[in-house]
Amino acid sequence: MIFISRERNGVNFVRKPFILIILVLCISLFQTGFAAASSEPSTYEDYAECLSDLGVFVGTGSGFELDRAPTRIEGLVMLTRLLGVEEEAKTMQGKTMPFTDVPKWATGYVAYAYENGLTNGVSKSKFGSSNHMEAKAFLTFLLRSLGYNDQAGDFSYNNALVFSKGIHLIDDKMYATLKSEPFLRAYVAKTAYDALKFPYKGGDVWLIDKLIAEDKIEKAIGATLEKIVLTEPADRGSVKTGVAALEDNLKSVVMLKCYGNHSDENDPAIGSGVILASDGRIVTNYHVIEGACNIEITFYDETVYQGDVYIEDYDKELDLAVLKINKSGLTPAIMGDSDEAKAGASVKTIGSPYGYLNTVTEGIISAIRRDSIQISAAVNPGNSGGGLFDQYGKLIAIPSSSVYLADNMGFAIPINKLSALSENQRILLSDFYVKNAKSLPPAPTGLSILYETKTTALLTWNPVVDADFYYIYYKTSEDEAYTYLDSVYDITSYGYLAVGMIPGDQYHFKVTAQRDEQESEMSAAVSFQKSYGDDKHGSFTLYYSEYPNIPDFGKLTGCIPYKKGTDQFSYRMKLGEIPEIVYTDYVYLLEDSGFAFVSATDNSDSSVVDIYKNESTNQTVTIRASLLSEEEYLVVIEIES
Repeated sequence: MIFISRERNGVNFVRKPFILIILVLCISLFQTGFAAASSEPSTYEDYAECLSDLGVFVGTGSGFELDRAPTRIEGLVMLTRLLGVEEEAKTMQGKTMPFTDVPKWATGYVAYAYENGLTNGVSKSKFGSSNHMEAKAFLTFLLRSLGYNDQAGDFSYNNALVFSKGIHLIDDKMYATLKSEPFLRAYVAKTAYDALKFPYKGGDVWLIDKLIAEDKIEKAIGATLEKIVLTEPADRGSVKTGVAALEDNLKSVVMLKCYGNHSDENDPAIGSGVILASDGRIVTNYHVIEGACNIEITFYDETVYQGDVYIEDYDKELDLAVLKINKSGLTPAIMGDSDEAKAGASVKTIGSPYGYLNTVTEGIISAIRRDSIQISAAVNPGNSGGGLFDQYGKLIAIPSSSVYLADNMGFAIPINKLSALSENQRILLSDFYVKNAKSLPPAPTGLSILYETKTTALLTWNPVVDADFYYIYYKTSEDEAYTYLDSVYDITSYGYLAVGMIPGDQYHFKVTAQRDEQESEMSAAVSFQKSYGDDKHGSFTLYYSEYPNIPDFGKLTGCIPYKKGTDQFSYRMKLGEIPEIVYTDYVYLLEDSGFAFVSATDNSDSSVVDIYKNESTNQTVTIRASLLSEEEYLVVIEIES
């Protein structure tokens, strides 16, 4: 807790007696030279010290921490002290309120401010206690304390900066600073001090005079403060950008290793997350943690957290989730305003693509879409859930996806959408997994080997109803556990072609089915010793009956030729099936059967022609693939003997 009351010589400076306060305040003035005649330039520390002696701005064991962003709770506590109502707020401790994320010690402050119209939540049920406070949020606090009512139309939250400049609560320089830089505790001190010496709405009485008249501030203290003249402080440009800011961003991003029920310890799903608060709140994408029953978190310094993980909030439609872990002292990201994002602005992404911890990429905002920010910075598998930072190092979005095969076309979820999360689940990840788990599909049955060539084995199994795809697992006699091998998105007549096998070795295969993002249990194993040549299993034959040494394309694809000639077989195939089958399985089997690649041609009509020849048999196989429609390919296998 940062804004705690500071004690000197056993006296709490938020409370009376006032004689001791005045004494220390006067000593402080003489020592620091705050008098009007002083020619020394003021600093933000001077503003903080002045408010501190008034009992408003309180430091920590590390000083005032002026280069740090304040939280919403810190800003609210300071506001109650600025208005002299802290004691009244404390009497409301434990009072019922609509917000579910307020720590117990702060309920009185939030309840007072909420009932008196000084604050709203970030949603109907969330105050956003640990969120970093934005400049417009703190200015909204100050404007309300000065008698301005946003509910009555005096100003709005979104134009709080412009309105404050318009009434001269802040000058042009401070307006430019607050609009372009991270909001820091330094600016909290400066704007709060200026608000005390600003006229209350509708008159020429300063806020501090109003508080004195209401006995909220001791008259002698107020009179002393009114005599203090502070000059404009110098810019705090060192915190705007540069290596230090980037290092802080790196410290605020983590790598998430997510394990499902069947995940191998060496093959977790990789994602990223961004630290929201020092007490262990982390935002990521929902799709990163969906289906995970265990999450391992790696930090910037490569330390690893393997303790309990809670799901605090989530929204599947927004693709956002907030985790909570039992770890403190973390470096949170500085929150930006995604509503201010503009096309063409420079941005950086930080994440762990393919497991490479804290990888930084640069780019620009390509466009502002309705529900996302389009960026040119690279977004690869593992970047999901990481951070998109603006040129000042502020977090403005969460990278979530990219367009497959498109260059520099990624998308990120605006950080302002985080305020819509309001479920406040706070349940263990294991309970979350059980709560959201769908019924598992049945394990595949009938796994067997259809045919073997010198280095391949064709696996088949009974299709699972409505399965989206299948996972193939294997092990050899030297392995203790099964290892993930590959995925099959459409089971054809045989299922899967295992390649690169060594004759004489023992192999074991298992298969699982995935449906609605849920993976089945493993099938029963099929085990066999790899043969040294062609080996039929059952009545299955891999080759054309007319050409016993040429693989039958139709048996691989499950397609019956719609047109068949003496030496030509024509097949119709759905879009998406042909590249994998033709250019992986069928070509591999051709080569394994003694055919060597001769040539490949891409024609102007988008058709592709590949030619393979077997010198020992003097046979040539030509594969022609062309597009029949938006949904269908034509594949022709021509054989010349």
